[in-house]
Amino acid sequence: MRWLTTKSDTDWGIVISRFYSNACDRCCWTWCYLIWLSKDSLSAAWTSTDIAWEEDLEPISEETNL
Repeated sequence: MRWLTTKSDTDWGIVISRFYSNACDRCCWTWCYLIWLSKDSLSAAWTSTDIAWEEDLEPISEETNL
């Protein structure tokens, strides 16, 4: 998965868990994903995992050149 963005350089990784959480800014409960970042992701220099709301992610194929 990778984060939806208009930029070409975004973090990506593998979903290792998901949980249902309250999104206060949306006033509802929704899925949130725990992402194990690729070692080549920009943020991997300071963290190994991150979380993201379902609508902020998009699937990528293994053939995609990042």
